[in-house]
Amino acid sequence: MRRLEKTVWSQPQDKVSEHVVTLGSMAFPFFFVRGRQGALIDAGVTALLSLFEERFGPSGLRPEWVLLTHSHYDHVGGLGILRRRVPGIRAAASRLAAEVLRREKVVSYIIEMNRKDHANYGFAGPDAAELLSAADLRVERELCDGDELDLGGGVTVSAHDAPGHTKDSMCFLVRPDGVLFGGEALGSYVGPDEVQAQFSSSLADYLASLRRLSALPFTTIALPHHGLLTGEDARRHFAVAIRCAQEFRDRVLSHAARGHEPAAIADALEPALRHGLAELQPRHAFRVNLEAMIRVVLREAGAGA
Repeated sequence: MRRLEKTVWSQPQDKVSEHVVTLGSMAFPFFFVRGRQGALIDAGVTALLSLFEERFGPSGLRPEWVLLTHSHYDHVGGLGILRRRVPGIRAAASRLAAEVLRREKVVSYIIEMNRKDHANYGFAGPDAAELLSAADLRVERELCDGDELDLGGGVTVSAHDAPGHTKDSMCFLVRPDGVLFGGEALGSYVGPDEVQAQFSSSLADYLASLRRLSALPFTTIALPHHGLLTGEDARRHFAVAIRCAQEFRDRVLSHAARGHEPAAIADALEPALRHGLAELQPRHAFRVNLEAMIRVVLREAGAGA
C-alpha cells in the first residue's frame, strides 16, 4: 500500500489484515474476507464486468457470501454477474434492504443508474438490463442487528444496524481482525479533517449511528470507495464525521433562513463540497445525494422541503 495525503490507497490484492484482502480499482475496492468460507463486501456496478470476470469464477475466487451494506445501485449492481460467475453465492443484508430490493420501481432505478455509469466509466459492453435482473437482487439471508456470520477458521462477521445514509444501512465488523465495513453509513472520506455527510434518510439517525459505531472494537475502517483508514486516522474518523455533518446542517439552515429553496441551496453548497475525492463521484449521483440531504435537514428542522 502507498500513503498519499494521510489516505491509504488500496491496490489490487493488497492484504488488509490476516483475513481480509482488497480487490478491484481505487474507486471500487472490493474487499474479500476469507475464513474456511469467503465473503465479498458489496457488489459494485455492472460496468465492472471485466473485473468480475478476472477475479471470480471457476479459476478465481468463489465466495459463498456477498454482504450488502445497503441497497444503493453502486453497491448491488454486480449481483447478477456474481451469481453467474459463482453459482450458489448467497446475498446477505438487513431485513429492510431485502424488502427494498424486491420493489419493482427500485429495481428499475438500480438498472437505470448502472446504465448511466456505463457512460461514466467508458464501458461498451452489454446493457445493464442484460447483466442485472430483479431475481439477481434477491437476498437469501436477512440479518438483524447483532447477528454473526461464522466463516469458519475463527473468522466471524457481525452485523450492526446503521440507519441514516439509508434506512436499510448495515455495517460489518470482521473479527478477530477488527476491520469495519460501513459503506456510506460512515460518511464520505475526503481527507483526515473532512468526512462529508452522507444521510439520505435521516440526519438524526446518521449521527446516532456514528456515535454507536464508534464504540465498536475496530482497528481499520474499509471505505466504500478509495481505500482504508488505519491508526490515528481510523480512531478520529467518527469525531470528524459528526462535526462535518453538523456543519453541513448549519449551512443548510442558514441558507433556508434566507428563503432559499433546496435546489438553490444545493447550487450554493456544491462548489465547496465537490473537490478532492468527492470529484471522483459521478456528478448526477453526487447531486442526487446532496439535494436529498438538504431536504432531510429541512424536514427534521421543521423548515419544510
